[in-house]
Amino acid sequence: MQETNDQAPAASGVRFGPFELLVETGELRKDGVRLKLSGQPIQVLTRLVATPGKVVTREELQQELWPASSYGDFEKGLNAAVNRLREYLGDSAAEPKYIETIPLRGYRFIAEMGPKGALAPGKVVSHYQIVGVLGRGGMGIVYRARDLNLGRDVGLKFLPDELAANQDALARFRREASTASALNHPNICTVYEIGEADGRTFIAMEFLDGVTLKHLISFGPMNTHSVLSMGIEIASALGAVHREGIIHRDIKPGNIFVTKHGHMKIVDFGLAKETGERASMAETIGADSDTQPLTSPGTLTGTVEYMSPEQVKDCELDARTDLFSFGAVLFEMATGKRPFGGSSLGEICSAILYDNPVHPSKLNPEVPAELDRIIGQLLQKNREDRYGSAYEVRTDLSGLKQELLGPTSLPVGRLLRHPVIAIPLILTVITVVLASAWLVRRNAKMRWAREQALPQIV
Repeated sequence: MQETNDQAPAASGVRFGPFELLVETGELRKDGVRLKLSGQPIQVLTRLVATPGKVVTREELQQELWPASSYGDFEKGLNAAVNRLREYLGDSAAEPKYIETIPLRGYRFIAEMGPKGALAPGKVVSHYQIVGVLGRGGMGIVYRARDLNLGRDVGLKFLPDELAANQDALARFRREASTASALNHPNICTVYEIGEADGRTFIAMEFLDGVTLKHLISFGPMNTHSVLSMGIEIASALGAVHREGIIHRDIKPGNIFVTKHGHMKIVDFGLAKETGERASMAETIGADSDTQPLTSPGTLTGTVEYMSPEQVKDCELDARTDLFSFGAVLFEMATGKRPFGGSSLGEICSAILYDNPVHPSKLNPEVPAELDRIIGQLLQKNREDRYGSAYEVRTDLSGLKQELLGPTSLPVGRLLRHPVIAIPLILTVITVVLASAWLVRRNAKMRWAREQALPQIV
């Protein structure tokens, strides 16, 4: 697949993922760079994106794009066009991201279209050049952009057009930037600056290459090693957040990013508050839907299911509310299911307040008993019965991970707590010490014999 390096002035078009289709000129661009694709593949794509989510039949495609061709030529041309299109999109028939094959019927464009009013690739905002859209929600649009001063990629977050003039939304947006910028930790997304250009406020942040934890969980339960390794990093990040007197208040898989190197990053501090600050339940459940990677007011699916009982009861919060949410996340990582559910807000809240979730090991037999205990303690209804800090959770997760790696990987301190290992080890050490002492003494006698006794005899 070839790409050209020309960066023509951006025109309006249809955007999906890193791609933009300029219908008027018949061009397909990826991250602002024009692809050398034309003819029938572009025509097929144009027809599919005209009715996203709807099936375009083979008969319709033949009538509109191959009206004078025989059926055999049409079949050959359509298959070639779709295959070439998928090649350029990095798509596949088996696991489609953009074009879905409907057997015996036709094709359907299934990708999410770019947001209205999105910035076009190539546009420069302050000293950042837009590359493409990374994610969007009711409270923000995040772009991949190039820092022209430092030569690095960043994430650039804007309020959507409909909220750009909303003072409450703007205040929350600025608070998010201020809160996150005060934190410096390898497992927290770094905020570089908050700025304004062309009358629009933006946040420049670390560019994260990877997927959300929510995406990984969608494939089913994770193995115990992954749960522990990821959990340790999440706990470490939460400890750093809480140490600064901040409560995240929206810990969930959609707000935890997994980089391509397997490291965790907590993102989206739009709901964060200082310890002891009280927030209404309406404000909290107005936070984002779990179907979006960013915050979205007016929906409750997702966020509510990770809320602590004290959030549901609209009580004053402390760091332990995040620990409850963290427990819900660990539960879902280990089982592929959420600990609390329901078909309505009332049912979900009732489950959080009164229902005890099953042990994760009941849903996934591979979950060890100690992980059952850790998750169970995090999900205690009474926060006094939970862990006192995220660092305590990290310690227990680390200990379990070391224990599962086997005795040879355990530090001496933990080895000595295991009599089956410790007793033979101590006996071996004693034997080595005694043998060494005997050898030293024997060598001393031999040296005396050679140096003093033998000369006297001679």
